[in-house]
This record gives sequence, C-alpha cells and structure tokens, in this order.
Amino acid sequence: KMRLGWDDPADAAAIARALGAAGAARVTVHARTRADGYSRPARWECFAPARDALPPGVEFVANGDVYGVEDALSLVESA
Repeated sequence: KMRLGWDDPADAAAIARALGAAGAARVTVHARTRADGYSRPARWECFAPARDALPPGVEFVANGDVYGVEDALSLVESA
C-alpha cells in the first residue's frame, strides 16, 4: 500500500512504477499524501497516473474515503 506521495500527489506515478519494477503483484493506492494525513477528502482524481504507471499484470486497488456502496460505485467509475 502506498500514498500519493509525501507532499506532492504528482509523485504517485513514480512510486507506483518503482513498486511494479520491484515485482509487486498488487499495489493499493491511498488517495492522500503523507502531508494530507486524513485531513482532506481523498483525491480520487489522482489515481489514474499511478494506475497507468503500473506494468501489465500488476493489480491496482484504489483506497480512501469509501464509506459505503455508493462511494465504492463512484470510486470504480472514477478510478
């Protein structure tokens, strides 16, 4: 499991790429930076760069602010 980065969500793609290159079979991305903590809504819009940076065959799991079925369905549509 990874976050979007330390303080910049633009780091997510590089982190995901490194995890994929290291042999990860699955990468779960929490949609906040470390600096965000849990103080802001999850940044679901930042999932795509991380997901797209993973090599083929590496499973992508989106995480953050899913409190029920409606949230899960919205997340699936956006991620």
